Amino acid sequence: MTVTAGLEEELPPDPRTRTRTRRGAVLAVLAVLLVLLLLTALAAYAAVRARRDPAPLALVDGPRVGAEQLGLNAVDPARWPEAPFGSLRLWDSGTTWADLEPAPGEWHWERLDALVAAAQQHGVRVLLTLGLTPAWAAARPGDASPYGGATSASEPADPATWTAYVTAVAQRYRGRIEAYELGNEPNLRMFSTSSPETTARLSTAGAAAVHAADPAATVVAPALAATSPGAEEWMRRFVAAGGLAGSQVVAFHAYPEQGSTPESLVTTVAAVRALVPAGLPLWATEVGWGLAQPTATRPAWLLTGGQARAYVARSLVALLRAGVVRTSWYGWTNQYVGLRLTRSDGSTDDGGRAYAAVASWLTGAGWGGCTDDAARGLVSCTLTRAAQGERDTLVWATGAPVRVTVPGRTRELRALDGSRRALRGHEGLEVGSEPVLLVQR
Repeated sequence: MTVTAGLEEELPPDPRTRTRTRRGAVLAVLAVLLVLLLLTALAAYAAVRARRDPAPLALVDGPRVGAEQLGLNAVDPARWPEAPFGSLRLWDSGTTWADLEPAPGEWHWERLDALVAAAQQHGVRVLLTLGLTPAWAAARPGDASPYGGATSASEPADPATWTAYVTAVAQRYRGRIEAYELGNEPNLRMFSTSSPETTARLSTAGAAAVHAADPAATVVAPALAATSPGAEEWMRRFVAAGGLAGSQVVAFHAYPEQGSTPESLVTTVAAVRALVPAGLPLWATEVGWGLAQPTATRPAWLLTGGQARAYVARSLVALLRAGVVRTSWYGWTNQYVGLRLTRSDGSTDDGGRAYAAVASWLTGAGWGGCTDDAARGLVSCTLTRAAQGERDTLVWATGAPVRVTVPGRTRELRALDGSRRALRGHEGLEVGSEPVLLVQR
């Protein structure tokens, strides 16, 4: 073929070359697809393996929850509670001033001796609440107390009789009673008709007497009925009069009104904390819910079944979360409150089983704090036991049930009624008002 200058002749393409090029492109695409499939399979395998055999947890425990932080009131030494607890508050136990010294210089130690001995036998710390003036010592014997008999809600006519009583008790039980509370709900006239200023003078004298008789004992200020009307004003006057001098702990009682939730206790704690000097630890020496029988001012409110279990567990956690150092539930055998831990025959009720479950979950664990998912109405708290390689999640819903996916290392679910069941990580779970413990290893 003749060509023009500067141009080359174009030859027709070889069909074999075109076929080889197409085949190579197909093979390249197949190779890429094969690599992608292999990578996808490896990623899926790694995910499954991670779920099945996750790497060991590197745990460091938070502040440890001591057994003494969970206590009880109203315990019968002849029928010791089945639930684990580490501290015992003695009030409504036949151990008041009027019980111990019904006449001047006439001492009846048998009941208190038995309770202290039982507590020592079970490794439980004792808090004795002092007070309830015997009629013979009262400034106003006619000021009736709810305990009737030869008792009075009045302060003693001679403060020396009070300090003599405190000294006698603290000397006798030196080294055996850990702490002394200087009164029970003095802001309620049914228990005390004394002014905040008079109560302050008696408290400082009582604190000095305890410190002199047993320097190792802890002195707890009179327990404020914090959820009662007028509590804040009474406490302000008491503090202003120097009532906390010599006290190492501030005590309060919480019996929230019907319609309240356990989480409302956080607000109660904040209100008490605002009334006292910073740095003083808080003990909730009575906490309870409901009322078995109506009164002139309050209707009956009974909490049973799942509601009882939920309120016990969530109350204990709410107080721990709010920084309360010790909580004493009221009470193990008492039938006056609407949320009972035991039945009239002494057997453990729903509330008691929940108390036992939560006490076993919390005691000895590292406290990791809680988080709130307000949008979903979900609360979750972390507990660790580093020595066992265990991290647990305590979770519940504050409103309607919430569907959640459990953490990947979850192995078991524990419920407040004492039941347990196996649970795999990443499973779906409906969480209700009763807290459950998700055990992760």
